[in-house]
Amino acid sequence: MSDDLDDIEHSERGPSTAHRWRKCKASVRKCRGLPDTAGIDAAHGTVFHYFAALCLEMGLDPQGFVGDTLFVPKFGDLVFDQAMADNMQYGLAILRAYMDEPGVFLLIEKKLHLDEWVGPGEMGTTDFTLIDVKNLRIISFDWKYGAGVPVSPIENDQAILYVLGAWSDYARRMFWEEMSERHPDGHWKIASWEDDIEVTIIIEQPRAGGGGGVWTTNMGHILSVGDQILEDAEETEDPNAEFNPGPSQCKFCAAAKFNTCEARARFVSDLAGLDFDNLEDDFGVCAEPEIPPATAVSPKQRSQILLHKDMIIKFLDDLHASAYRDAEKGNDVPGMKLVAGRAPARAWKDEQKARIVLTKKFGDDAEVRKLISPSQVEEKIGKKAFKELFGKAIKESAAKPILVPDTHKKEALRNVLDDFDDIETDNMI
Repeated sequence: MSDDLDDIEHSERGPSTAHRWRKCKASVRKCRGLPDTAGIDAAHGTVFHYFAALCLEMGLDPQGFVGDTLFVPKFGDLVFDQAMADNMQYGLAILRAYMDEPGVFLLIEKKLHLDEWVGPGEMGTTDFTLIDVKNLRIISFDWKYGAGVPVSPIENDQAILYVLGAWSDYARRMFWEEMSERHPDGHWKIASWEDDIEVTIIIEQPRAGGGGGVWTTNMGHILSVGDQILEDAEETEDPNAEFNPGPSQCKFCAAAKFNTCEARARFVSDLAGLDFDNLEDDFGVCAEPEIPPATAVSPKQRSQILLHKDMIIKFLDDLHASAYRDAEKGNDVPGMKLVAGRAPARAWKDEQKARIVLTKKFGDDAEVRKLISPSQVEEKIGKKAFKELFGKAIKESAAKPILVPDTHKKEALRNVLDDFDDIETDNMI
């Protein structure tokens, strides 16, 4: 592979965290020195990326790697499974369609220098970047194996930084030489020549509904965003940089996870109607928090709380985890203690031995069988095969409407009253 994945270090201002530090400049210093919070999902993503790069560089089918393992620090040997291979196929088809074109310059799992855009020594690793000089275009492709949070390519900080890194290391020189050959009189140098270079950012997120997509812009726009990113990066070095808590920037922030960020605590407390400064005094006199009833908030206040619902819940979960860890260590947790919880369900020590006796005594009633779900079948055989084999065997219910931010890419549902307005209009005609 172009760069060994084991050697890639994640900086405190890397592309993958740009969405956080661009919004909350103080998060860089607040996270400094805290443990890595990456979990098993990130480790599985590392496995997926590793074998995707192998398939691209060697022209191989991912099916041939099913069952192979990759050592990931903290988690040991993790298996590249059938689901990973199936979820990789469509993305590989997209990339190979570009790779087959003559004269393109490819970067696969390649380290890129970001000194010009983030600061000295900063780097990032692109999954796939293609530089097509003859056709004046750059294509950046980013795998997202996570299923939880849909990621859009539009104005995506991480993808933009990969394009900027490729520009600094390779593309700027290559396109400059190409333009010089096309226009030897040099008149193009005084114009915004970068605007003529098309940039396409593709995010492939096979396991998240609504995630991924394609966004096309030009290099001139990318460079203007790069200037803004550099300003934001420089502000993170200010020891007095301000905190800016919010759902996206706090979601994967280490300072949030370990509850070392007072700004986040104050923000969530305010949302919940709690007086943060008086919490200790209230605890001392056993006063219950004065949380306003739902009927006491205005529509805008209600929306502000609901738009940050996940952040509030995560804050409470993080507080509980922190208190639990302290209690386990024997540290004082005021007003709380660890007690024996509900015992886990009983299980057979050896199911094979128990099955012999139970089958003799209860016959077919010894085991309860359940069909695997349609989603599990689709995960095993892929969407195309699933549609062909089981398309007519599936019962689907209508999706229940949900409340989302008005920035969501789906169109708003029609108001029921609008239908009555249409009926009245039709009757008047």
